Amino acid sequence: MEADVRLTVILPGDADLMAEVRRDCLGWVGPDVRIDLVATSVSAMPPPGRCDSSLLDSAFMREPASAVVEAAVQAAAGGSDGIYVCCAAEIGVEAAREKVAVPVVGGLFPALHMGLLLGRRVGVLCPPDLIAVFEALIARAGLTDRVRALPVSLDGGAAEVDALCEAARTAVERGEAEALVLTCTILFEQRRALGAYLAGHEIAAPIVDLTGAALAALQGLVRLSRSPSIAPGSPD
Repeated sequence: MEADVRLTVILPGDADLMAEVRRDCLGWVGPDVRIDLVATSVSAMPPPGRCDSSLLDSAFMREPASAVVEAAVQAAAGGSDGIYVCCAAEIGVEAAREKVAVPVVGGLFPALHMGLLLGRRVGVLCPPDLIAVFEALIARAGLTDRVRALPVSLDGGAAEVDALCEAARTAVERGEAEALVLTCTILFEQRRALGAYLAGHEIAAPIVDLTGAALAALQGLVRLSRSPSIAPGSPD
């Protein structure tokens, strides 16, 4: 079947993860959607000690954001119908919307809005040193009244999954979350393990997958001929 929609997924500095990300993306779209993957050469991983709320607007983030914008411009010029920046920090998304007319979405905001369709409160599970960063992102989305960043240690291994499960259970029991979001687009195994834990313990709190929500939102924008971009030529 020939694809009706062509979407581009941009990975900021994650070329070694392209195969895994492609498999994940293809699981969220139908046969009428073509996925093109592009990895930039600039990593968006912050240096130690720079994980405060100022990080998003810091000089450190300018280079990875510029690389995302360049990739977005090339994708749009090449015929892409929509662009997903596969990063929960929304790196370069706003800047790309100023340069391309096609819709551009990041990894976090679509999941937050999807989560609020599923529950009155959304819990964002993230490492303690990134709490300030995600609180700033939540504030930018105007969702501080209903979305909360919840600290959880993500140090790898079995302990990481246990920590995620405990944090999720506690948040639901305390009424802090009715839907959950993870703060990384590549936590494939952790997402599955957490989902199995919640189902096995009959904890009714859906996990909103970052990539799944982003691609759903992007396809919707394309099919509705709508775009959040402000570049010349954007749909009215």
